[in-house]
Amino acid sequence: DSQKMVVQYPDHSEPKWIQAPLYQDLYEKQADAIDMSIIQMKSDVNNQFLSRREMTCDFAGLGGKLLKSQAVDMITGEYDLKDKFVIPVSLRNQVGRTTITGTFYVYDDESLAKKHINPAIFTRLAKQKGDDA
Repeated sequence: DSQKMVVQYPDHSEPKWIQAPLYQDLYEKQADAIDMSIIQMKSDVNNQFLSRREMTCDFAGLGGKLLKSQAVDMITGEYDLKDKFVIPVSLRNQVGRTTITGTFYVYDDESLAKKHINPAIFTRLAKQKGDDA
């Protein structure tokens, strides 16, 4: 037997009955919220010594919902970094707020990034890509 529950969305639309194991409708609402979020640049530094760009951004309204791979996709699209190698260094939730602060390193060359950055970060990224696929 599957359980049913009522979900009330923040936009005060009509409550909907959903199947507890599926949550498909709720997932689609969450995916739409990620696309509608606001990215605010906090700092953008061109580090010439290490040949990289260091970006710190706030993602409003996505506390607890944002994956590093999604953050990289959003940053790449928003700031036209299609040809660059973007590494998510950290995503931190702000206490008591729904804002996430992310730090990203942007390299022109992947081999240079592998020289500068801890290999554990690349292992985590590869593991996450394996989970997404």
